[in-house]
Amino acid sequence: GSGSGSGSSLATPPPSMAETESSDDDDDSAVAAEALSNGARDDDASRKEVRFDDSAASLSSSSTPVFPRRDDMDSFLSWAFFASHYPSLSPSQLTELEKIYAILKERHSISFLPGRTEGLVPMRLTLEDVDPVYRPLAVYVFFRVVLYGMGCLVLRCAGFKFRKARDGGLTYWYRPGVGGEKKGPKEEEVESKKSPPPPLPLLFFHGIAPGGLTLYLPLLLGGLLGGGGGGPQNEDDDEGSGRGQRSVLLFENRNISFFPALEAVDELDTVRGVREAMNMHLSREERDGGVTIAGHSFGTFQLTWLLRDQEVRSKVRQVLLMDPVSVLLSEPDVITNFVYGRRKSPPER
Repeated sequence: GSGSGSGSSLATPPPSMAETESSDDDDDSAVAAEALSNGARDDDASRKEVRFDDSAASLSSSSTPVFPRRDDMDSFLSWAFFASHYPSLSPSQLTELEKIYAILKERHSISFLPGRTEGLVPMRLTLEDVDPVYRPLAVYVFFRVVLYGMGCLVLRCAGFKFRKARDGGLTYWYRPGVGGEKKGPKEEEVESKKSPPPPLPLLFFHGIAPGGLTLYLPLLLGGLLGGGGGGPQNEDDDEGSGRGQRSVLLFENRNISFFPALEAVDELDTVRGVREAMNMHLSREERDGGVTIAGHSFGTFQLTWLLRDQEVRSKVRQVLLMDPVSVLLSEPDVITNFVYGRRKSPPER
């Protein structure tokens, strides 16, 4: 996102993908293929080679350009558009694949020689074998009991209370802002006449981190949980007087926190849980005034889920993205470093 105010990066939804002409029987995959090829460059210097050495899979520029051939692209596009291996494609999917090649050739003059390119292996992370690292049970006990327990103690001392959504099992911590406790309609009407609008409530989603929210406490308590961005809330306020005023909801994701968890909270349950938390803890004035949603790394995926939901999206005033993998996954370096960085051998074709 772009920088704004006190160092926060406010993101706005990207422009929609350019529409293309297509017949009624064209699938979305053919349309997406054209958008994918729009970013292709013709100069050899910009092309990348996927080279696997003995220790890791690395994406590096090559002095001698290496181009994928038709069989390489069959493997890659079968995964990218159909989440499948090429030999497993249905007749209709094979037809769509041919449409993709036709669009690349007719509209962009891109074609591929037959066969395979030696040493060039497409990265298809959802089809490849998992290379897990097993750790002693004591490691998970430490993160779940010791580290997480310390985080819970700090959060309780900071005025937070632990809550669990009735629908879906989403867990979170809540702290009301000054004047942010939920009131009746008459109390809210009187309060709104004698006080300035409250700072925007903050909804925060953490990323992959042992101990979950614990490792984020310095960031949260030392910065993000300030008032309306660290500045004065109105012309009569002193600089920084709004600090600590906002209502805060800190959501947990135990599946990426080194915690024992047999089921993940999916998109639907996450959105339902956030709706329930907002309706239960935020006043009508806070909901009507809008909220700030913030996420780090994996947490930006959950922000995407919220923005897909019209009810939640209508309440969002600001979006704060930190290391937004939901956007950066379009860059090959992210997947290369995160998924393939420690592989001892390249993935199979």
